[in-house]
Amino acid sequence: MHDADRRRALKQGWKSRPVPAGAYRIRNTSTGEALFGCSADVPSALNRHLFQLRNGKHRRRALQAAWDAHGPEAFAFETLELLDGTDAPDFDVAEALEILELLWLDRLTPADRAYNEAPRRSPEG
Repeated sequence: MHDADRRRALKQGWKSRPVPAGAYRIRNTSTGEALFGCSADVPSALNRHLFQLRNGKHRRRALQAAWDAHGPEAFAFETLELLDGTDAPDFDVAEALEILELLWLDRLTPADRAYNEAPRRSPEG
């Protein structure tokens, strides 16, 4: 297999992989406060948050201030729940994430959403 064919096959494999959609939390283990979110790609969402925090550019100012004050070792990046069946052709990821978010918002304490500006009703990460 030529390099170009190999790269093309790897790229196609990456694009066709099932994406882990679900709910996540970034928890400050020092204070118990957290940021809750849902995303169509949880690992990418957590990676984006980590990148923004490391670079001092997170849009949630309270979370960035806590990161700066307590350091990265005080934070846990957690996948709370992943959706099943996301690779089914008729599966509506956006709708499933909205429902999952509502279910988790009922379970979470105010501290679990301390870094959220307000309870979100949109499945963006």
